[in-house]
Amino acid sequence: MGVGDWYDLYYRPFSEESHGSEPAIRAELERLAKEGTVRIGPQYDDPFPVLYAVLNAVGAAMLALDRHFGLGKAAEIEMSAQPLVVAIKEHQETMDAVTWRRMMTP
Repeated sequence: MGVGDWYDLYYRPFSEESHGSEPAIRAELERLAKEGTVRIGPQYDDPFPVLYAVLNAVGAAMLALDRHFGLGKAAEIEMSAQPLVVAIKEHQETMDAVTWRRMMTP
């Protein structure tokens, strides 16, 4: 279907967060045994992966709707996303390669 990048970058890591799996459950059981706590909700220390996914998913959806309905708003959509694109790029540039890989690997 041509969505391998989307699957690797978004679906797999976010699916793990929302649906759970043996490794995720094991990690929580180990934390419960050691700390006596269970963390509920996203486990991101930095919002970059989520914001990056939102930017790509919402932007792609808006551009797809624009093409489908022939609205002619692609340039306006892309321009409205620019402040977020710039902010995310600037934030990404502050991260070292190890941090970047850790955040983007499930």
